[in-house]
Amino acid sequence: MPGFTKQQEANDLKLIINRHGIGLHMLSYGDQSSHLDKLIEELDKEANQAKLAALNLTDCYLLLKNAQTSFSALYHRQVKTNAELRRKLSASSLTRQLASDLRNYSNYVEAMGNIDENWKALSSEINEVMKAAKNSRIQLKTKAISDEAKQRN
Repeated sequence: MPGFTKQQEANDLKLIINRHGIGLHMLSYGDQSSHLDKLIEELDKEANQAKLAALNLTDCYLLLKNAQTSFSALYHRQVKTNAELRRKLSASSLTRQLASDLRNYSNYVEAMGNIDENWKALSSEINEVMKAAKNSRIQLKTKAISDEAKQRN
C-alpha cells in the first residue's frame, strides 16, 4: 500500500510543521527565526529526510532551509547594527553638547577679552556670529509655523 505510506509520511510531516510553523506570520522576526530553526532541525533528522524524499519535497525543503539561513544571517547583522546604533549618541544630544561647548568657548573668549585687548575683536566677532545663528533659527521656526498653517487651510 504505497499510497497509504505516502499519506502517513505526509501526515507525520504535517504534524511536525504544525508543531513549529503555525502562526509564524504573527510573530516577531526573532521568534519566527527561532521556530523555523527548530523546524529545520527536526526536518533534518534522517527519518524526516526520507519522508521528504519519498514525497518529492526535498527541493522545496532545501529552498526553505537556504532562505532561512540567508534570513538569519541578515537578521543577525541587523541586530548587531542596531546595537551599535544604540551605543551612539543621538543627533539631539550631540546638538546640545555642541551648543554647550560653543557657549563655553564664547565665554572663555569673552573672559580673555576682559584680560587682554587682543581678544576683544574675536569676542565681538563670535557674538555677532552667534546672534546671526540665533536669528536664522528663529526665522526657520517662523517659516515652518507659517507653512504648517498654510497646509491646514
